[in-house]
Amino acid sequence: MTEKKRPPKTKPTQLYLLLGVIIVLLLAALLLFPGKTGSRKQELSEGRDDSPSQQEAPPDSETAPVAVQNPAEDLKGGKPLPGQKVPAKPSRGELAIIIDDVGYSLKELRPLLAFPGPITFAILPGVTYSKEALKEILQAGKEAILHQPMEAIGGNDPGPGAIYTWMDTAAVREQLDKNLKELRGVKGINNHMGSKVTSDPRVMEVVLEDLKEKNLMFIDSRTTAETVSRGIAQRLHIPYQERSVFLDNTQEREEILQAFQEGLQKAEKNGRAIMIGHVWCHELAEILLEVYPQALEEGFEFLSVSDLIDDTAE
Repeated sequence: MTEKKRPPKTKPTQLYLLLGVIIVLLLAALLLFPGKTGSRKQELSEGRDDSPSQQEAPPDSETAPVAVQNPAEDLKGGKPLPGQKVPAKPSRGELAIIIDDVGYSLKELRPLLAFPGPITFAILPGVTYSKEALKEILQAGKEAILHQPMEAIGGNDPGPGAIYTWMDTAAVREQLDKNLKELRGVKGINNHMGSKVTSDPRVMEVVLEDLKEKNLMFIDSRTTAETVSRGIAQRLHIPYQERSVFLDNTQEREEILQAFQEGLQKAEKNGRAIMIGHVWCHELAEILLEVYPQALEEGFEFLSVSDLIDDTAE
């Protein structure tokens, strides 16, 4: 019987070489072509700059939170944010404060310029610091009016630039125009003294007609109960109001505080009140700084006279 030939056995050395080549190729493949899944996981874990998941989204203008202003700040002159609706706070009354006799001293004026709310200063014409006082008042963002000197019944000297009942129409107009030109930028006038002039229909007609032509207001300080200003102002349809309270008939602290409370009561009863003090009252600036925040808290609103004043044509 013929014996079949067996295939030659592979030598062990060749087999080991073949296995080595295969292993080397596998390792090379792993190094040159890493798995996509593992690579992507690594990218996400390291956080590439251009990865959409890591970019900040812009704020949504419709849903982004908006800081809300304090409504109390709006009452003091702050403006609401666009689109913000601030609920109206009911006012117990409107208040305007006028400081008379400004112009003789800047030192007396400056503490009152620090008052945080609206306030109006009445400047005497033709005295030492009339123009300088006006400049500082306007720079402080406050309101100024002419404190027009007028003849008094008792014969006391009203000071420079006064209007007298013996003046004819031309003289009254000339004097008033001169004073207003000296203090350009005032919103109107009130009377300094003037019990004789404000009770004289002829002279007051001239004064108020001149103010109407200039679109200026008149505030009657009511130095006499016999004043005829209101009736003439109503007939001429000019902005007009009158004093409610003098704050400093005396310079005693307790009496000033009492007068201020009287002003609050009149504002609550009548809807508004004008309180007049004087620049030379040394207690006044400190007292006003004390009572202002409490009056706001109680629901009263402070305005400049021009914002408070009635247009009697309405």
